[in-house]
Amino acid sequence: MPVYRTWIVNPNDYSRYAYTGLGCHVIPEIALERSITEAVQVDDWSTTGGINFDAGMMNLEVLSESLINIYNQHFLVNKDILGTTDRRTSILDSVIEADSTLQVLLDTAKKVSEAVNGHVYYVDLTKLGLETKVVRTIVTGDFQNMNIPLLSVSPRLFEFGKKFGYTDKLTTYEELFMGKYQH
Repeated sequence: MPVYRTWIVNPNDYSRYAYTGLGCHVIPEIALERSITEAVQVDDWSTTGGINFDAGMMNLEVLSESLINIYNQHFLVNKDILGTTDRRTSILDSVIEADSTLQVLLDTAKKVSEAVNGHVYYVDLTKLGLETKVVRTIVTGDFQNMNIPLLSVSPRLFEFGKKFGYTDKLTTYEELFMGKYQH
C-alpha cells in the first residue's frame, strides 16, 4: 500500500520550521496528494488564540538536538537541515487492481487481517442523503502500540534512510528506539 510522507521545511523561520503529512492510497498519485494536503494544513495556526510565537524561541541547535521534538531525527537533520543529500523517489503504479472501491477496501482489510492475525470490523456511519461514505474501523489482533518500542520490525524501517538518501548506512534498532533520537 503506497504511503507517502511529505516534509516541508522553512529554514528561515524555526518557530514554524517544518510541516509533515501522511497520505495512503492504492493509487500512488492520490497518496502523494493526500500527504501534501495534510502537510500544508498543519500551517493553520488560526486556533492559537492570537498568540504570536517568537521565531527566536527555536533555532538550528534546538531543532537538531532536542529530545522532545520531531525534527531531531538524524535522517531529517542530514537531508533537510544539513542538505547532505538530494535523492528523489519516483511514483509507481497502483498496487491493487480492482473494479470498485469496495473491492479495494475488502482487499486492504484482508491484508491487514492477515498481517495482525486478527479481524477487521467496521460500522457504517454514513448519513442518509450524503454521498460521502463514513465508517469506523476496529482491528483486533497483535498489533504494535505507539507508546512502546516496536516488537516486530519490518526490514523497510532500517533501509528507509539509506534507500531515500538520508544516510549512507542502514539504521539500527538502537538508533531508533534506544538512542538519542527515540521514535
